[in-house]
Parts: sequence; structure tokens; C-alpha cells
Amino acid sequence: MADSSSASTDATKWRRSPRDEQVSKKQKTELATFFDGKSLVTFLVGPGPTPIEFQVHKEVVCLHSDVLAAAFNGSLIEGQTQTYRLEDTTARAFRLFMQWLYSQKLKLTQTRPDYESISETDDKRDKLEEEEGMSLVELWVLADKFRMPVLQNAALDAMHLILMSPTGRIPTYAFEYIFKNTCVGSPLRKYTTKVCLEYVPPETLIACHAHFPRDLLFNMALKILQDKRDNDPANFKASDFHVK
Repeated sequence: MADSSSASTDATKWRRSPRDEQVSKKQKTELATFFDGKSLVTFLVGPGPTPIEFQVHKEVVCLHSDVLAAAFNGSLIEGQTQTYRLEDTTARAFRLFMQWLYSQKLKLTQTRPDYESISETDDKRDKLEEEEGMSLVELWVLADKFRMPVLQNAALDAMHLILMSPTGRIPTYAFEYIFKNTCVGSPLRKYTTKVCLEYVPPETLIACHAHFPRDLLFNMALKILQDKRDNDPANFKASDFHVK
């Protein structure tokens, strides 16, 4: 967990390199040809001895991620077995990952035009919204791992679209996952900080403070102090704090 000195330079730690820009451009312009439609790679997703198996066309995976292209075409275990083990993500996030690989779209229940008319109990709706919001967070982290900025942006846009809807939310326990799995200066950290400052009411912070990581609280406090000093010169007296 970062200390004050590292967190205060949050904006300087994360930079998109020229290589990232090239990757982003490639993802926008190239399409898979499926010249070798039978060439598949396997992903084993989830922790423990019984991960869930997914198979994806190798060309599609390598087209969208230089990290995966290097892995599957290299001499290490992934290249030898054409299998990639992912213990640090979930099947729900990987399903969204596959969906985007083939369509460059994310199909989500909460973004359906008829979502408000879907007949569900409150408990089921709450669970669906929490799981879908968390899956987008996990997807952003997975795309970061594989250096896929276009997918990261698509995941963030979907989060924001959901958040701006009448019933939209991101579960507070997602904050811990975000700050544990991203680096200082990450755009997702910055977005989370902004969301908390703009939309989290004080009573939620009090009730759910255990879900707010130290670095998130520090970033929120730092932003408030910076904005206050820029816009509101100090104006108080010692008597404002006298014992009554």
C-alpha cells in the first residue's frame, strides 16, 4: 500500500507509452482473417485445481494483445502447450473478454433498453447489478494485464454508462479489488476517486468505510485539499474552535 509521498505523485506514475498508442491503433484498424480457423488456444480460468476451460481462436487473441501473442508464439510453457493459466480473474470477466474479442462490444444486462421493465425481485436485481459491475472492474484489470487499452476504455465506458443510469452503481467492495490490482496513477484509480467524491454520500462512507482502501481515502482527501486551496482561501478564526 502506498505511503503519502507515493500517493501524492499519483498523477505522475502512470503514463501511456508510444507502444501503447500503437497497440490502441492496431486494435481499432485490424480484423481477424480466420485463415487458420482451426488454430485454438486454451485459457484455464480461476484458482484451484478445477479451473474453467475456455478456447479461443489463436489469431483473434494474438491480434488484440501483444502480450498474448508473445506468450503463445514463444518458447515458454504457454507457447509449448498453447494454454494460458489465469488464476487471478473470474469466469464472468473472461466471458466478457471473449465477447469483446469477437465483436468489440460488451453486451450487458443493465444497458439493455428494457432493463427497467425486467421482472425480478429486488434481491435478484441487486445481485445482478453487483456482479455485473464487479465483472467490468475485473475485465479492466484483465485488459490491463494483457496491454489492451481499447478494451480497458470499453470496460470503463460501460461502468460509467451503468453508473449514470437511474439504478446504476458499482459495489463498494470493488474498491478494494481496484486498489489491490492496479498501480499508483492508474486511470481506474483516478476514476474511482472521482466517482467517490461526486456520488458517494457521507452515510455510505461511514457505514462501509472498511471497503474504502487507505490509498483511496488519501486520494479523496488530497483532491479535496487541492480544490479547496485553489478555490477557497483560508478564512477562519481560533474562536471557531473554542470549547463550549
